[in-house]
Amino acid sequence: MFESSVFLQNENDFEIKILPIEAQFSTVNGISISDINKDGSLDLILAGNMYESEIETTKADASKGIVLLNDGKANFKAIRSNKSGFIAEENVKDLELLEFSSKELIFVGNNNGATQLFLIK
Repeated sequence: MFESSVFLQNENDFEIKILPIEAQFSTVNGISISDINKDGSLDLILAGNMYESEIETTKADASKGIVLLNDGKANFKAIRSNKSGFIAEENVKDLELLEFSSKELIFVGNNNGATQLFLIK
């Protein structure tokens, strides 16, 4: 299975939910979970890309990073980067969500590049 997806724990097993097409554009190397829109449901922030690959394989660089809002039933909807303000389009290797002084910050670690910082509003 190559799709980016989430596993939801039910009473006795897990359910696999494939994420929206926007989450399939490139590799996913970092995921953060937060209630972005403060509706009581956990949302996802994803970023990735992979520049290092075999000589015969082109780099995977189609992702700009993505915010996925949860409708409360684990159906995720992609928010365009120009609306979310989250643009992590480099060779992302990890994301970290940190709470600092009642603010949520996303740190994005880019391979051989600058670290990016986003404030969740």
